[in-house]
Amino acid sequence: MNNGLWISATGMATALYRMDVHANNLANVETPGFKPDSPTFRFRAAARQEQNSPFLPSNKLLEALGSGVWLNGNRTSTTQGPIQSNSEPLSVAIKGSGFLMIEDTRGPRLTRDGRFTLDDSGFLVQASTGRRVLDTAERPIRLTAAVTPSISATGEISQNGEVVGRLGLVQVADPSRLRKRGDNAFDPSAAGPRRAAQGEIVQFAVEGSAVDPVRAMLDIGRAERGVSSASRMIQYHDELMNRTISTFGKVA
Repeated sequence: MNNGLWISATGMATALYRMDVHANNLANVETPGFKPDSPTFRFRAAARQEQNSPFLPSNKLLEALGSGVWLNGNRTSTTQGPIQSNSEPLSVAIKGSGFLMIEDTRGPRLTRDGRFTLDDSGFLVQASTGRRVLDTAERPIRLTAAVTPSISATGEISQNGEVVGRLGLVQVADPSRLRKRGDNAFDPSAAGPRRAAQGEIVQFAVEGSAVDPVRAMLDIGRAERGVSSASRMIQYHDELMNRTISTFGKVA
């Protein structure tokens, strides 16, 4: 296969992926607690280096030119989003580090989306998904629907002057290993042990999206230019191959 064509194709594929990631960030500019992603890449090594076969025949010049790029996963920002006040007593924002725990069949999920409400059974649930909110012992929190709760900076929930629960505000050992699993939540299974977070709970508020819309649009534009450049290179290599075939493929 034409090496230049292959390198150009990998450049186009990664540029298209960059567009998808940044477009998703922009689409979530109004999503409470959303954390933007940044795609990362790595250069692809020569085949004999990837396969750890140093004695395979190779071309030193082509190896020096490289073999394109591979996707290397996304890096999720942990930047604090703006705290936006509202009039909902069951809405909370986190000021500083930490995540709130919500129930899932595969274990607790972590989120910064503090838009909560009560379900028909009186359990505190996430308004956008209906998942139950967990306390520090990873148990669902049940409240009296007729009584407006007071939520302290440490997450203690009081009704009629009595503490009835405490939000599970936790941090993980390695936040960079959190993995998004949909519904604006993270899977903490690969991020190490959980511990109490140092952040503070703010009642009557939600954390806004951490996406900078101007930056997201600029990132989309840069990725689009990358797609165009790679597309032109693919066309150049295709034309070059056609000329080579038409020139050297003629029967004398």
